[in-house]
Amino acid sequence: MVHDNNGNLTSDGTFTYTYNPRNQLTLVKQGNQTRGSNTYDGLWRRVVRTIGNSTTKPAYDGWNLVQERASNGNSVVANYLTGLGLDQPFVRTAGSSTSYYLSDALGSIVGLASTTGTVPTTYTYEPYGKTTVSGTSSASFFGFTGRENDSTGTLSLYNYRARAYSPTLQRFMSEDPLGFPGGPDANLYSYVWGNPTNVTDLTGLGNGCGFIGLSCIASGFQSLWNGVMYVWNHLENWAATAGQFLGYAALGIGVATFLIANPPAGLIFAGTLIGGLTIGSYLVASVAALSHGHGEAAGYYFTLAALGSMGGVAGKGLVGEAGFARGVGIMHLIMEALLNCAQLGCGTYDPLRI
Repeated sequence: MVHDNNGNLTSDGTFTYTYNPRNQLTLVKQGNQTRGSNTYDGLWRRVVRTIGNSTTKPAYDGWNLVQERASNGNSVVANYLTGLGLDQPFVRTAGSSTSYYLSDALGSIVGLASTTGTVPTTYTYEPYGKTTVSGTSSASFFGFTGRENDSTGTLSLYNYRARAYSPTLQRFMSEDPLGFPGGPDANLYSYVWGNPTNVTDLTGLGNGCGFIGLSCIASGFQSLWNGVMYVWNHLENWAATAGQFLGYAALGIGVATFLIANPPAGLIFAGTLIGGLTIGSYLVASVAALSHGHGEAAGYYFTLAALGSMGGVAGKGLVGEAGFARGVGIMHLIMEALLNCAQLGCGTYDPLRI
């Protein structure tokens, strides 16, 4: 292998590589035949991409590719719907053809699904990203860890923004632009500390984490955001289910305080607490349902919370503190029974239908 004075790989015995003054890969040749070429803007984004005989002009939202234009820059080749994070393609639309991306835990694209639900194109990867495509060929070039696959013929390359990466050589083509602060690995060409099945490096900076760990910090915030969104998307069902169980628990404690001549203070307190949690759970479910566009469900949950509050206040006013749980539980049971009767018929009962 041959490198230039900046540490860029210029020849691997089969291909020759040319770089611009910023050490970005601009040209790949096999003998006299050009296999690929790139033109970049100031943010490491490729504004002209040629692979084989195909030239496109990518357009971006931040660092995410959202559109491919033809070489003349006028006609649209494909549009992409992406997620909020880096390299999360969801949908590719090219003319009248639409494909849906299927990805694994690393973000690698494992299949392209059609509008009919079939998966005509699948991708498999070796640990360091060497890619095998099966089924129907596709013009989509997202692949390993969601990055852009620049492979053609025997050439195997991926674009990782700051640097090109070779899954065949299992290393980057250039040194880490940040030098040794990029990570704990003294090898400036290594990919994610030799741990490609667990770690990704979407920027090409610093063996996975970049300068003082910024890439890993960004990835951590992205994972945290994904977790928050997962909880939010499921909050309606979780809160509604919690409200159902808590409502029955409040009713049970209310019955217990009625049957016991002198109920202990702890039982009364537990009934009040659970009654309040029942009302709170249904209020949360109502807000979540409304935000998800489930207006009818939001109204039902809010009604449960309101009637539970009214029942609790009425019970407390009639018999004291012990009556709060009874009132909440009784109103909850009445509403559940009425809804069950309306949905399933009055001769059957399913307390967990929601």
